Amino acid sequence: MANKGLLDTKIDVMALNEIIIFANHYRSEVTERVETIRKLCKQMEEEESLKGGDGDQIRANFEKIASGCNQLDKSTEYIVKVLNDKLGTAIKMRHGSTTNAATEAVTQAANKTGVLKE
Repeated sequence: MANKGLLDTKIDVMALNEIIIFANHYRSEVTERVETIRKLCKQMEEEESLKGGDGDQIRANFEKIASGCNQLDKSTEYIVKVLNDKLGTAIKMRHGSTTNAATEAVTQAANKTGVLKE
């Protein structure tokens, strides 16, 4: 059944802010770990003892792992950007707030969730 007109909903702005904080923190962790895996894969791709024979297949597998990590990094970047944009807009619309008020709300959410600002 379709609903027309405004919905009478209550949005927990602090919960939305916490989702934004969590997503940004998660994105940071993914980027850090992806970079570590890419470095290890690069080292294995360049490993002299793996050149030739079965080693070529092993090196190709490390190249595929590095490529998959790049895709994961890009995907999380996109997902977090969409969350930040959409939830940020929803928060602003809910309160009709200014950018400063929204920033203050995010700071409060960060303090509440215990996530340190970078």
